[in-house]
Amino acid sequence: MVNWYALRWLVETVMSVAKRRWGEALSARTDLTQRSQALLRGVVYNVNRLVLLGISA
Repeated sequence: MVNWYALRWLVETVMSVAKRRWGEALSARTDLTQRSQALLRGVVYNVNRLVLLGISA
């Protein structure tokens, strides 16, 4: 069984890095585009990590 609270530090770290790199605020105005922009930032973060780690598909 996973202790989700124990993984909180990992989520906090990822959010901190993302905010430092791409800013805290979203430029999109509507809820739909804000969600899309936040999702895209997550994808960009993951791709960036893969590139930094030298992992390719």
